[in-house]
Amino acid sequence: MSVIGRLGRLAGSLPVRIAVSLALLGWLFTSHLDLGRLIRASTGLAWPPLVAAVGALIVGRLLVTLRWKLVLGRAGRTVSFGELLRVVFVTEGVGLLAPGNLLIEGMRMFAVSPRVGTAAAVSSVVVERSFAFAVMAGAGGVGMLFADLPLAPEFRYAGAFLLLLPTVVLAGLFAFRLPDLEEPDAGGGPVALLRRVAVNFAFVARAPRLLFAVLGLTVAMQGIRIAVTWLLSEAVGLSLDPHFIMILGPVAFFSGLLPVSMMGLGVREVSFVPLLALAGIGGETAVLLGLLHVAVFLPALVLPGLVLYLLGGVRLRTAPRAPAVEEG
Repeated sequence: MSVIGRLGRLAGSLPVRIAVSLALLGWLFTSHLDLGRLIRASTGLAWPPLVAAVGALIVGRLLVTLRWKLVLGRAGRTVSFGELLRVVFVTEGVGLLAPGNLLIEGMRMFAVSPRVGTAAAVSSVVVERSFAFAVMAGAGGVGMLFADLPLAPEFRYAGAFLLLLPTVVLAGLFAFRLPDLEEPDAGGGPVALLRRVAVNFAFVARAPRLLFAVLGLTVAMQGIRIAVTWLLSEAVGLSLDPHFIMILGPVAFFSGLLPVSMMGLGVREVSFVPLLALAGIGGETAVLLGLLHVAVFLPALVLPGLVLYLLGGVRLRTAPRAPAVEEG
């Protein structure tokens, strides 16, 4: 079944997610915002930071693709950078139908599985996305510790601890030498799949050059995500503490993972309003900042992805097998 066919099963929940997004935005508009003030604020946007944000998102997807290729290549899986980049953009485009960004990762696995096998496809995405989640959560933890916000000490330190925990756990995995694991067979079901993930983690841990390459690309990519939030805040005329931006960036990122709305629309804005209020920023500006996160995704990722999907689908074809060599 094609990707669009599989996504058709999700279409039944699409109206629900649209309704959730509209309900959350409607609640904000009717109880917390002045719609006229929001419209006036949107007419005074600075365009150079918006254009830079679109460019930064595209560069970020190039880094994501390179990181994914490195993880796949560690076991000799040969998928070209161009093919993987196409998969990344197409899944972002058709991801409009997916309930949350985690389903986009599932589509990436599905797309490359004919070329590398299901186990390798799943484990490669799990490994590289684990780095992404840990680094972004860690950035939020650092922001919580040092942001100039009126937070109670117990709330500040508890929040920082929870956000830094995934980073510490991932670092712990690589601080100790993981045991050598044999590659599982192609079959084997869920147990073999989990073993494949463990093998990938172990290989990365034992290969310092690969480890630092994947980690460096992840830090750069998540830094770009946070920089996009900073650029959008500049577009609406805000000058925010860098540590506060390190909180907003992860909030924008993780709100898109929740499978309850369209691309985090509504959830992100509801999160931004009380958070930016701590810095003395009004609800209209907070909602506008949240909406811009969706607006820049459309020309940077969604529209190009949809065009690429219409031109040729998303799933890679099975690579032709090399002719067998007879032993003489």
